[in-house]
Amino acid sequence: MRHSKLADKATGVVPTNPELDKALIGYQALLNGFKSIQMGTVNQEGMPEASYSPAIIDDERNFYVHVSELSSHTANLQQTGRASVLVIEDESTANNIFARKRVGFTCSAELIERRSDDWEKTMNHFGEKFGKMVDFLKTMEDFHLFRLRPEKGRLVLGFGKAYEVTGKDLSKLQHIGGGGKGHRVEGHRTEKQEVLDEKRIAHMIEHMNDDHADSVLAYAQHFGNRREATLAELLNLNNKEMHIRIDTPSGSEELSIPFSHTLKNGHDAHMTMIKMSKEAKSALEIQST
Repeated sequence: MRHSKLADKATGVVPTNPELDKALIGYQALLNGFKSIQMGTVNQEGMPEASYSPAIIDDERNFYVHVSELSSHTANLQQTGRASVLVIEDESTANNIFARKRVGFTCSAELIERRSDDWEKTMNHFGEKFGKMVDFLKTMEDFHLFRLRPEKGRLVLGFGKAYEVTGKDLSKLQHIGGGGKGHRVEGHRTEKQEVLDEKRIAHMIEHMNDDHADSVLAYAQHFGNRREATLAELLNLNNKEMHIRIDTPSGSEELSIPFSHTLKNGHDAHMTMIKMSKEAKSALEIQST
């Protein structure tokens, strides 16, 4: 057992587009970087309980926790054999508190017999990660070691960047958001609509660059016909076109990408850019297969 690295387990898994390639890297970073997990369990009365625990992960994406009988989780794990696990980035490093990077799993739980070979091996890895404190905890007979086996998960790397995590080795990602499941702004089915003024434009530019840089790059690669672009930044937009700066192996340049129609207002701009993002990513995915 060692700290899990997604790249090790993803051998033979080839992302179908740059978006999934980037998402796999973000997924790997979350699994490689945590020291503790948020854990949810349910008691015999069906009441949910939440807490946290230091944890480690093995090469098969199994999590391990060493918890005391004083914790309600211990009894819940023994009685139900079920748990949820959440790995989430620290608040202090999050770019947006409303979109912290995280991955959650539904898990089965099994008790590892104390002093068994599996127990000794796993506790040694706890010691490697957390130091001498583990030597003391190993002597506490009211502490129990559990293996939490993920069955499926959900990865969130920002607004519009949610993925189902599936597959035998939990290395298959599928983007969530098609079929009308994406975010919807207030009034999207009514006559209430936002004016496309300078304030709204500035907000959209900041939002796209901070939370949807993958879509901006897709605009450039597909609509701007610059498949060689590696980075893209939305510079400005009006009711007729958007202006994007891109980086390519040969240098930087600016593109003007027209909209399919003259935008009427902020709502129209929002929905048009969502539609263009889906169209560009779909076309790029087909071209890469």
